[in-house]
Amino acid sequence: MDQESPHPLILAFPDTRPLVDQIMVELASLGDNRFSAGDSGSSSFADKMPTSDLPNVRDRKVYLVAGMQHPHPMICFGQILEVLDALEGADVGNVTLVVPYLTGSRSDRKAKGRESILAKRIAIIFETYSRLRRMVTFDLHSPQIQGFYQRICVTHLTGSLIFAEHARPWTHDPNDPLIIVSPDTGALKRTEELKNFVGGHAMLGTLHKTRPNNNESQVSPLGYMGEPVEGRRVVIPDDIIDTGGTISHAATFVRSLGAREVIIMATHGILSTHKGKSAEEQLRASGARVIISDSIPRSPSYLAEREDFLRVVSNARLLARAIHETSNPDGSVSRIYEEARAAAKHH
Repeated sequence: MDQESPHPLILAFPDTRPLVDQIMVELASLGDNRFSAGDSGSSSFADKMPTSDLPNVRDRKVYLVAGMQHPHPMICFGQILEVLDALEGADVGNVTLVVPYLTGSRSDRKAKGRESILAKRIAIIFETYSRLRRMVTFDLHSPQIQGFYQRICVTHLTGSLIFAEHARPWTHDPNDPLIIVSPDTGALKRTEELKNFVGGHAMLGTLHKTRPNNNESQVSPLGYMGEPVEGRRVVIPDDIIDTGGTISHAATFVRSLGAREVIIMATHGILSTHKGKSAEEQLRASGARVIISDSIPRSPSYLAEREDFLRVVSNARLLARAIHETSNPDGSVSRIYEEARAAAKHH
């Protein structure tokens, strides 16, 4: 062990530095002052791959906090690989890769011929780095992706733990229960999970969705089952907002049933444009409020321009807790879930 630098290290890329700063604050609030923060040193040049100027990492436990979406998923992926290679060359003790949004998580199978299973290929490449021992991520679109990792331990966190704290104040009144509506039958498990973590007076509903083509969706005209939403506040949880079509149609349909307010909660806000329609445009048209996590880093100016309908909540507290638990020999990520269920039970 390097006697001058014995403590675990959390490394940031430029776009994740604000998140790492928040994680450090949350770790201090847990009474965990073992960590120090540094920069990955990754910087892009026009005519060659990124270079890295790392701090001393010999024999140290390193947590590498990375985004995997902007400016382009494959650029981010390449930068992560470059830093992992530099860490191994610098004789790092072991590495935990913290990627709140794991790109390619929707490409877990062949939906049709000649398609790549990108999630599997990413796993195979990550597994070539022998010092990479663990990955921490949020809301994989397909949880079975964890099975692609044979050697790396995947800590899979749920965004419901974050959103439950924000929805809990809406469940105090038994005469005005919160209705949590699944946008489709495939998201029922996530919806039930959020209800369990919220506690209080919350009820469930679900919509039926058909998707005629990739990135297109529609909600069936009579596709709602569950508690009546008329006059109620409704939360629609999802893992990803990409083009925004699915969740916007869901919100519009629920409002047509008489809901007084609709709040969309999604862990990953990609917010892309498809066939000339932006996710932002469709979400605004739905009349819903949108709450996303900061799993995909956004600039302050981007958020300021959209603050009328879009709110971003931080993953920092949950990530700090996961880092705290995974860095302790007696730690357990399961404690996070047990405490959340206990909080809901006593709410």
